[in-house]
Amino acid sequence: MKLKIALFLVHRWVGVSMCLFFAMWFFSGMVMMYVGYPELTVQERYAGTSRLDSDKIHYSPSDLFESFGLGFASDRLILTNIGNRPAYLLAAGSFQQMAIYADTGEYIELVSSELAVELARSFYRNQHGAELISSG
Repeated sequence: MKLKIALFLVHRWVGVSMCLFFAMWFFSGMVMMYVGYPELTVQERYAGTSRLDSDKIHYSPSDLFESFGLGFASDRLILTNIGNRPAYLLAAGSFQQMAIYADTGEYIELVSSELAVELARSFYRNQHGAELISSG
């Protein structure tokens, strides 16, 4: 008899806790439908980028297409900075994408985690004009 009562109590309180969990899930979904995600405005994005130094560009897009033997037509060609180095970002469709440094013509395979952290810090410094507080 005591086992039956214990099962009823466990069933009841597990049900109550699951009901509260699903209610929280439902209401957070409602909030996510109507509240926009945080994003940078165009002004904020440009404030964080560094100036593009055109004197560092030694390869034109046609040079890169020729030297890499790129057989696809690029849908987009963007000249930007990665760190303080100019780089071309090329995209064709949704699958073929590549990045090439415009100063050395070097293909960018992976960005290391150290470079990614340094780029984020540089973006913050450019945007806010302040040094980051070290997080230890």
